[in-house]
Amino acid sequence: MKDLLKEEELGSLQYLACLISESLRFEPPATTSMVNYFMKDVKIKNLLIKKDHTFTIQIRHLHMNPEEWIEPEKFIPERFDQNSPYYLTPKG
Repeated sequence: MKDLLKEEELGSLQYLACLISESLRFEPPATTSMVNYFMKDVKIKNLLIKKDHTFTIQIRHLHMNPEEWIEPEKFIPERFDQNSPYYLTPKG
């Protein structure tokens, strides 16, 4: 049986890469949240997280943030193509 595609050629399939990236954005394989436990005080911008506290990141909310994604509720693989108008954030 002849191979239709060689492993070395996978990197040249740009749309396939966009499709995989959008699939991971739309339905992340990780759980819906990620909990971090801090062993020392950490300041991120104006937010201070104290030692021994936990911090939860809602992954699904990050991936559906309308300030970061154009039409985040739609499945649009082209958003990962640098030549697409969907590539930029809504603010450009």
